[in-house]
Amino acid sequence: MATEPVESADRRHLTVADYMAIEDDQHRELIEGELRMTPSPDTFHQRATRELGWQLAAHIREHELGEYFSAPFDVVLSDDTVVQPDFVFVAADRFDDLYDGHGVTGAPDLVVEVISPGTVRRDRIDKRHLYAKAGVPWLVLVEPREQVAEVFRLNDEGQYVLDAYAGGEETLPVRLFDDLEIALGDVWFEEPA
Repeated sequence: MATEPVESADRRHLTVADYMAIEDDQHRELIEGELRMTPSPDTFHQRATRELGWQLAAHIREHELGEYFSAPFDVVLSDDTVVQPDFVFVAADRFDDLYDGHGVTGAPDLVVEVISPGTVRRDRIDKRHLYAKAGVPWLVLVEPREQVAEVFRLNDEGQYVLDAYAGGEETLPVRLFDDLEIALGDVWFEEPA
């Protein structure tokens, strides 16, 4: 599928500096001066998604719990809402019902959002609201620059309540899974001195 150029009244040839100065949450790339999609997430985000993903995937595979996907992966929550969480887990007994041949349609069992400086509002407020409204039972929010992670459980009133919080070198329990504690010390990126 070809990537369409972003429509703009300003059709000048852009530079890397122009590209890096963009401060919205759209996915874009700069291809020979033509803006097409976003810079990749920063090193803090990349390290957190990689290390967290390895720990989650290993546990899910070892216990044959279901299917696990990382972004980009479409999750259709309603007729007008498609999101791409950093991680998505669907239990084995629900996957066939949710899999739509491309992504999933409906509420996964767990979504994980790794928050970057430019996505704080979108992940903490907007997407959290969408996940609760759709009935996603478990939400994990990770802030790699702050070195903290939170696990939220959807209560009977359709609101997320904090189930676990950890930071630094602590372990984060994810009670959706038996015996899973994320070793957060392995998740964080430390910039070289």
